[in-house]
Amino acid sequence: MTLADYLANHRETRMAFAARVGVASSTISRLCRGETAPEASLVAAIVRATGGEVLPNDLFPAAMAQISLAVAQPNEPA
Repeated sequence: MTLADYLANHRETRMAFAARVGVASSTISRLCRGETAPEASLVAAIVRATGGEVLPNDLFPAAMAQISLAVAQPNEPA
């Protein structure tokens, strides 16, 4: 589940969630929009704060899509 979906499902504001995990609300906003990648300590805090509903892979959707595509269509040797 994405962080944005988690917040919507639990009716929690970005500001309130940011306070729970110890970062600025702008950081949570950027994460929800996929504009930044969190550091490992923030990933762990988010997983804990969401009770595992948001997992590390959920925080890197663009990167995971590229990895999935690369796995599905590996480069052929020259």
